[in-house]
Amino acid sequence: MILVRMMELSDKTKENAKPHVFDLIRPDLISFNSVLNAWVHSNESFAAHRAQEVFSLMKSQNDDILPDIISYNTLMNAWAKSRGDSRESLTRMMDIFEEMKSSALENDNSDIEPTTVTYNTALSAIAKSGQSDAGTNAQAILEKMEKLSTEKNSCIKPDTISYSNVINAWAKSGQIGAALRAEDVLYRMQEINEKGNIQVRPNTYCFNSVINAWAYSKLKDSAEKAESILDLMIQLHEDGSENIMPDQISFNQVMIAYSRSRQPDIAKKVKVVFDKMEQCVRKGNERARPNSMSYSMLISVLLKSNEFDAARRAEKILERMETQYADGHIEAKADKVTYNSILKMWAKSTDRRSTSKAEDLVRRMLSLCKKKDRSDLEPDLFTYTTLIDVWSKSRNDDAGHQAERILNTVLGLSHIQPSTMLYNAVINSYASIHAINKDHVMRAREILNQMEESSEKNSYISPDIVTYNTVIKGRVF
Repeated sequence: MILVRMMELSDKTKENAKPHVFDLIRPDLISFNSVLNAWVHSNESFAAHRAQEVFSLMKSQNDDILPDIISYNTLMNAWAKSRGDSRESLTRMMDIFEEMKSSALENDNSDIEPTTVTYNTALSAIAKSGQSDAGTNAQAILEKMEKLSTEKNSCIKPDTISYSNVINAWAKSGQIGAALRAEDVLYRMQEINEKGNIQVRPNTYCFNSVINAWAYSKLKDSAEKAESILDLMIQLHEDGSENIMPDQISFNQVMIAYSRSRQPDIAKKVKVVFDKMEQCVRKGNERARPNSMSYSMLISVLLKSNEFDAARRAEKILERMETQYADGHIEAKADKVTYNSILKMWAKSTDRRSTSKAEDLVRRMLSLCKKKDRSDLEPDLFTYTTLIDVWSKSRNDDAGHQAERILNTVLGLSHIQPSTMLYNAVINSYASIHAINKDHVMRAREILNQMEESSEKNSYISPDIVTYNTVIKGRVF
């Protein structure tokens, strides 16, 4: 460390009675603060611990070098940004915070009294901790700041960062009623701003934090509450509030809120939110343009809905995703999970075209995965197992043979390990045929025999209770 080297050299020059050289290379407050700042911005996992060591080294210089407000704030920031144990980081940071206050009082040194930056750093760390009492603790500090701000000559003035950290602390606390408390803080910000305090202005981040709190709230009407906050954002933005602009996060969190609820017609409600999203884009708000998560939420709720035309509607959504991606909107890129989800919908569908639609979907995946930027779409074990399931649910007379065709395809692929579930799906395709005959019985028995023989070398395809029950169900034992 250069700082240590400077100290070693300065000690040597002091011993050699060269005071003028000693003063030239002796580390000063700026040197220590620069090293502290370097560790904060290093992104190293142990940065906070190293910064703490530098701070301790600074304090060991007796009265020659005393930490100033920058030193304390920088060290607190190091712990606030630490990627280690959040509880340890928060404890360390709060210890430094208390040390600042006591040191300022004991030494009658107002220069190291906590500032707004100091309090905001503490609030940020509390919010990041995600502890159940984070909201309560952050609220207490904010109220302390508000009280101090009324005192004469006080430098403590809660600002947008202060309030947004408290909202975030409530949102992450997981407490019952946390969303309500976060919303109260947001409305408090609006009230303060409307009275002329330009240092406190609710922004997109504040609104999104409240929406997030409602999205994961267990209260019955949490999804509607999240949507009401979103609607307020949209209205405020349209009324000219430049710092409040609903974005992808805003809309996606509301859709998540509905997907987590147990309300009827969830698919319709999510679609309403999605339509609002697209309407914002048409009005010029590009930050609200749907991304892959937005589209995936639509598909996900359709999968849960069990509606007759869910698969067909999901395919329409997929087509829009592919069109958007082709037009240069990279964030709309559909992934393998999206394709597999639609396959699963075709397996649940009673549409007579389900098998052809599913086969077309897998062929599309095989075609697209050959492109350099779409290699992630290469069908996997889940893809092929689900495709077999589509055939099985169809009860088509040819289902068993089609399932074996797919099985043989998988067996010819070196990157996929066949599984018990895959073989079970093939047997089920024979067992589920409407007009089952002796050939189906014999072939299903042969597949079971293959599994039993192969299981001695490969435990991944050992017959299980489902295998034998499927055989019994199909009367093929």
